[in-house]
Amino acid sequence: MEIVFILIGYFAAQYFNKKPSKKMDTKNLTDLQKYVAQEAVKKGYDPQIVLRQISAESAWKTDAKSQAGAYGLPQFMPATWKDYGSGDIKNPYNQVEAYFKFMDYLKKKFKGDIRYMLAAYNWGQNRKLLVNGIKENLNFSTQIFPKLPSETKNYITKIFKK
Repeated sequence: MEIVFILIGYFAAQYFNKKPSKKMDTKNLTDLQKYVAQEAVKKGYDPQIVLRQISAESAWKTDAKSQAGAYGLPQFMPATWKDYGSGDIKNPYNQVEAYFKFMDYLKKKFKGDIRYMLAAYNWGQNRKLLVNGIKENLNFSTQIFPKLPSETKNYITKIFKK
């Protein structure tokens, strides 16, 4: 069992220890995706990661609704929209604005570590493993990633794949 966690940690490290690239080819993107990529760069995020995250959340369907009640591109639950959204939730540009407000909050809470931020976005921002992990400066790849639920591991891995 221990060898499995070591291997997972190794492969996770391969994904997570890469430096993000802000250069990307935008010729095949929709106008909304280009807007999101531009906003990501302005706000200091890797646009490729942001585009993949939104794709993982909603497949770019602005009216996507989950069985749990999450809505839109960022798949916000009503409480999250109440905290970070403004205006019409059906407006994709409002959704993008709310997404970046929430990501900025996560960035501050998790000291800018995108791995923790993605795990918190998917699994919940107040999970003890994540909050304690960032406080104690634990190695995400070897001490946090192996303990995440499978869904969250798959989510993070999908976003970091090229």
